[in-house]
Amino acid sequence: MKHENSSAGLTPSTPESEDSKQCAICGSEKKLHTDTHLEDVYYCSVCWEKAKKQQHAIDEGFEVEPEVEL
Repeated sequence: MKHENSSAGLTPSTPESEDSKQCAICGSEKKLHTDTHLEDVYYCSVCWEKAKKQQHAIDEGFEVEPEVEL
């Protein structure tokens, strides 16, 4: 999964919609952001920051991009 190095791919979800949504990585239901590239996929602020750091390392050649299970 490739993410941009900025938060341009995310939009904050509205507070009333957070009740039934969870972070795709950790399952948190707080401070969620919508992934604008993937429908119905949300990330909490903590996981989004971790994903940005990992993507930067991949882009710089320090890490190998993980395979995505379909």
